[in-house]
Amino acid sequence: MTIPAPANTPDLERAFALRKELESAELTIIESKNQFLHKDFSGFTDCAISANSSDPQLLEADVASQQSFLKKLKFHYIQQHAKDKYIKTIVSPDEPDVDADTNKQLEISNEEKKRLLKADKVRLAETYDKIRQRALEVEQGEYSDISIYQQASSTTQEAAELTQKILDARLALTRLHAAHPAPRLTLDAAAALADRQQEEMGELDIALNEQKQKAENLKHLIKTRTKELERLKAESSVKEEELKRTQRLEEDNRWPTLNNWYSAAVSLHKSLMSLESFETPTDNELRVTYALPKGRRATLQLIFKPGTRQLAEASLLNSSFKIDIQELVSIHAISNDVPGLLRAVLARLRAEV
Repeated sequence: MTIPAPANTPDLERAFALRKELESAELTIIESKNQFLHKDFSGFTDCAISANSSDPQLLEADVASQQSFLKKLKFHYIQQHAKDKYIKTIVSPDEPDVDADTNKQLEISNEEKKRLLKADKVRLAETYDKIRQRALEVEQGEYSDISIYQQASSTTQEAAELTQKILDARLALTRLHAAHPAPRLTLDAAAALADRQQEEMGELDIALNEQKQKAENLKHLIKTRTKELERLKAESSVKEEELKRTQRLEEDNRWPTLNNWYSAAVSLHKSLMSLESFETPTDNELRVTYALPKGRRATLQLIFKPGTRQLAEASLLNSSFKIDIQELVSIHAISNDVPGLLRAVLARLRAEV
């Protein structure tokens, strides 16, 4: 595809002519630019360029300082030149040859220069406007050659992208062939295999749910059995302790003899003390019944302070004896002599019979 050459316009012809003139003209600024680009600044020790000529910030600071210095130097030069001219004019013996005609000619010359300068400014402004308009037209693609170029560029870029996509697809296909050698599944076989796998997955899900339910039931059963096992362990420990205690009693052959001796001692004590019976209605109360001569009986109530073995008070219950034992109780309660109190009360009762 060929792109047609743009049509020659007067503006383009003038632009080409101006460019040709600039290239053929030997301007000092162009030569100075080339000299500056090829200038070796390594010998300037007091300049920032010699320290690091590749640092833009240092170059900017150095150029700014040079510009400031040149501005001051220019102002100083203008000032000195004006002073020198003023002094020469004052001290000169000849008066300047300036008359009305000279001033008129200078005024006419200045007016002409102003007119030309104004016309040049107008043409320059028009040229700038044309350049801006042309730049907008080029950017928006109004020219046929620009639009064709942009279309060709976009087509070329799209073709390159499509080519890269084709290469990537071929590479991916080659990798798939290498990863999955023959025989390969067809579309129908793959669909059938997917259906079978879905059915198997459904069956496996059902089996998994059943196993989860069984696991929950087993967990509950394990908890119940664990509690029962702990209870049985506690009962077993108690039974083992009772068994050990029973075995010790069975192995100890002395306990029948000791039991007989203790029973005989209790019977002897009861007969000596005329003790018929005793009982404990509460934790801190003891009731003792004595058999007296002539078939009479007396029940003595002993009350102790709660939580201690200290005698608090004593009295006769349901007794036909008219005796006062409070004095005896007071005397023996001080020393907490319960056996002495029992002997004294029993002696008093026997004396009354």
